[in-house]
Amino acid sequence: MKFSLKNKACGLIVALISASGLISHHAAAANISCREGMIVNGVNYKATSLTGIQVSDVVSTWTSTNTYNVTMSIMANQGLKNWYSSTDLSNWQPYGNRSDAKLHDRMSGCSSGLVVATQQVNTVQIAQGTGTVILYPGPTGGTKGQSFVLYDERRDGFITMSNIGVEAPYAYGYSKEDENIKRKISFTATFTNLKNVPDGVTTVNVMIPVGATSTWFPDGNGYNYWWATAGRSIPLSYAIVFPITVRSSNNEIIDPKTSCSTKSPVFLDHGVMSTASVSNNTSTALLDITCTGDTSASVEVFGHDDSRTDYSSVDLENGVTSRLSASANKSTWTRKLNSVPLKKGTTNVSVRSVLTPTGTVKEGSFSGIAIARVSYN
Repeated sequence: MKFSLKNKACGLIVALISASGLISHHAAAANISCREGMIVNGVNYKATSLTGIQVSDVVSTWTSTNTYNVTMSIMANQGLKNWYSSTDLSNWQPYGNRSDAKLHDRMSGCSSGLVVATQQVNTVQIAQGTGTVILYPGPTGGTKGQSFVLYDERRDGFITMSNIGVEAPYAYGYSKEDENIKRKISFTATFTNLKNVPDGVTTVNVMIPVGATSTWFPDGNGYNYWWATAGRSIPLSYAIVFPITVRSSNNEIIDPKTSCSTKSPVFLDHGVMSTASVSNNTSTALLDITCTGDTSASVEVFGHDDSRTDYSSVDLENGVTSRLSASANKSTWTRKLNSVPLKKGTTNVSVRSVLTPTGTVKEGSFSGIAIARVSYN
């Protein structure tokens, strides 16, 4: 007695022969090339999946003014796919939405491609302010339809699948050449249009909506818009969040590694004078501030009496005090300067001492010590 069972999961016939014991064997399934199997009676086919994105190893690095380079790894195990068909290589519809031809039950040599896409512009919160982040493609990106592409498999080379199976409307891989493969993504993020952003360092979590599609298609030339689902777009159904440490100054993003230093001490020498010439005798010197990048800073002087806003008093003894102040333009003098622009290299801030008698001025030398504090952003 003979009978047969059909296993729909793999499309094989198992024969049981009772007369001579239990014997099993695989009947030869139709195994044709992907190129032949996906163009049937004038209808073009591809197998596409939109699920299974995993993102890891996100790193952001400052590169130049306002700009960061972002790298990450992405893995898309999308082994079960849906069939799409088209008669014009443009209007792709799910299998069965038109009069589809009969697909072969096994194909080999299909190209496997992955695309990851996102939107281009995002508004982000930066401390108490806001800014705009514009993304630009790296070496594996570009533009497809209405989306900005982070990764395009064509740059690394398509993966060849040994065998895929057909159980319309689904496709599945007998072999798994395109699974568990991490693709490296690189792109740039530029911060612009900062508003009400306080000076200092802030960690900004940038969230971008993303979508991915992996497709099995006939060959490596991408003739059938392998990266699209229907039409020429990729649904953005996921989100990537990557942290960026930003350093802001005067509503501009600056190098987070910027550092500044000063040469000290700074001498304000009034020289030799008579007791009659002490009043309003003035001495000016330059405080050099050297920075590794563009930034800004506050400069504040401290003496014995810091109760006034326009100067600090320093007691020089012998009946003399100094009114100490600073200026970024040698015109406006104050005890504290706010948001002084500092360029990469050396910036000069003027420090001034104006003498005032506080009683009888005694002959002799007089001196005092004050502090100028530079707080850069």
